[in-house]
Amino acid sequence: MTASTTAADAPRLLAPVRLPERLDGQRLEHLSASSLARFWRCPESFRAHYLARDRGPESADLRRGWAVDAAIDAHYRAILDTGEPLPRRDVEDLYAAAWQRRLDDPGVAIDWGDECPADVRAAGLVALRAYLDEFAPTVRPVSVQREFVFTLAPELEWTLTGRLDVEDADGSVIDVKVKKRHVARADADTDPQPSLYLLERALAGRPAPRFLYHSLNPTAKAKTKVVVTHRSGAQLQAFVGRILATARAIDGLNRTFGPQGPWPLADPTHWCCSPRYCAAWARCPGGAGLAAAA
Repeated sequence: MTASTTAADAPRLLAPVRLPERLDGQRLEHLSASSLARFWRCPESFRAHYLARDRGPESADLRRGWAVDAAIDAHYRAILDTGEPLPRRDVEDLYAAAWQRRLDDPGVAIDWGDECPADVRAAGLVALRAYLDEFAPTVRPVSVQREFVFTLAPELEWTLTGRLDVEDADGSVIDVKVKKRHVARADADTDPQPSLYLLERALAGRPAPRFLYHSLNPTAKAKTKVVVTHRSGAQLQAFVGRILATARAIDGLNRTFGPQGPWPLADPTHWCCSPRYCAAWARCPGGAGLAAAA
C-alpha cells in the first residue's frame, strides 16, 4: 500500500474535512488509536472525554504503567545515546522518581480503588525487573517514543497521531503493556493500535514485518509474554476505510446531538476489521475471509 493510493481513494469515501468543535470552542484536530477505540466502545464516552474534556481520575494501572514506561524509555535512550544500557540501579531509581513525580502533581487525580499505593508501586518494580531481565536484552532499539502525525488525504484538516514505544533494528514495532492480565492474541489482532502504527510505517515507505506487545503482568506466574500480530496490505486498506467511516459517524452524531450530547451508540455494521463491529466479517476480504485464505 502506498501513500498516493490511499490519498487517491480517500475522497471517494466521503470523509468530513473537519472534525467537530469541542465545548471550549477549539476544534478536535486529531484521532489516535485510543480515541478510535473509545468511540468504538462507546460514542458517549468519546464525546465526554474528547469534546467535553470531562476527564476522570487516572486508574492505578495507568499510573503504574506510566512509571514503568518512563524507566524503560530511559534504558533504551541510553543505548541509543551511548551504546550502553544504564546500570540497573539507575533504571530503578528513574522508576521511583517517575512514580513520585506523578503523585506530587496537584493536577493529577488517581483512583486507587481497593488497592494500596505502596503495593501498586511494588508491583510496577516487579514488572520493570522482569522486563529488564527477559525482554530488554533481545531488543536493538533504533527509536524510542517516536511521535508521528499524518493525514489520509491532503484536503482533510484532521490528522492521525501516535507514539511508538520502541522500533527495533529488525523492523518490528514494540509496545509495552503493564496490566493485570496479559494481552491476548485475539485482542492484539483486532486492536486499532497495531493497525494505526503499522499503517503509518507502510505509508512512510518502511513497512514493519510485525507488531509486538511486550506484555507485563506482575501478578502472574509468567510475568512476561510476547504477543505478535501482523496486518496485511488488505487489512490496512480496510482499516483506512474504517477510520474514515468513524470520522463520518463522529461528524454525524455531533451534527445531530451537538458536543453537549449525550450521544447514542453509532451503527457499526459498515465498519471493517473486527467481528465485534462488522456483521459482514465472514465475507470481508480484510477480515475473516482474508484470515482463512492466509
